[in-house]
Amino acid sequence: MILQVPVDMTLQDVFPDGRVLLTGDKISIEAFGGSSSQVKERDLGVLGLTQVSDISPDGQLVVLTDFEAGGSNYLVYVRKIDGSPPVRIGEGTARALSPDGRSVIATTYMPPSISILPTGTGEAKRFTPDLFEYGGAQFLTNDRIVVVGSSAGHSPRAYVMDLKDGSLKPITPEGVPPRNEEAIVSILVAPDGKRIILRDGDSFAEYSVSGERIGAIPGVSKEDQLLRWASDGKTIFVGNPKNHGSRIFRLDLSTGRRELWRDITPSDPAGIFGNLAAVITPDGKTYAYNLPRFMSDLYLVEGLK
Repeated sequence: MILQVPVDMTLQDVFPDGRVLLTGDKISIEAFGGSSSQVKERDLGVLGLTQVSDISPDGQLVVLTDFEAGGSNYLVYVRKIDGSPPVRIGEGTARALSPDGRSVIATTYMPPSISILPTGTGEAKRFTPDLFEYGGAQFLTNDRIVVVGSSAGHSPRAYVMDLKDGSLKPITPEGVPPRNEEAIVSILVAPDGKRIILRDGDSFAEYSVSGERIGAIPGVSKEDQLLRWASDGKTIFVGNPKNHGSRIFRLDLSTGRRELWRDITPSDPAGIFGNLAAVITPDGKTYAYNLPRFMSDLYLVEGLK
């Protein structure tokens, strides 16, 4: 052993005179939010590894997961986009905010479970259906959700869950949506709560919550990220990664025609890797996003023995 330090260091070189060249490496996930009325984006992070999961329809509240705390199940927070301090509401990976803003879906891995966490006062509900590898979840109404998961020996599929009794009903065939290496599945819910859009093979398709496949979505590429069903019910917002940022388009569901809605470009591109992931309000006026960053400091250490 050359040197023992309480940070993540990488040995780069050892010189003949005993000097050592090291790098101190740090991976972070940062969160920011902005709107058409704001000149400067706000920092929405909690600790150092913050994922933005959802944003309220009025753009006032974001749902966050911080992976730096809470052990293997992480911690869930809500935070006002005006920069007010984050409020911890429970354990798990946050998935979605209810239409009335009073509840958040969170999933845990150890053990596999689905929780409905209140954003204010109230008791959390916890369900343990015969599913694992939860890939995504969204509210259909305040009392029903759609969740993607796998049962033993089967491929993932989408289910509707009744939050009154925890009952599950499958609404897509096995393998729809396909297994996702990132363990995150995007699901869009129509404003009326009766239809969803999710990945179906190499494309995206619309399903009714009763299980009918309505049809493929024109104009969406496999690189697109599903962001939100727009408030008009006829268009959706999709994100397309671009040069460490994202281009957000509004896409017509009937024609596949897309209109550039917004370019999101981080002010500091240093160390950014991977794709920026965004959420947006149904009117397209307010958004939030997270981005991964890898930074290194270079150290020259002398006097080692």
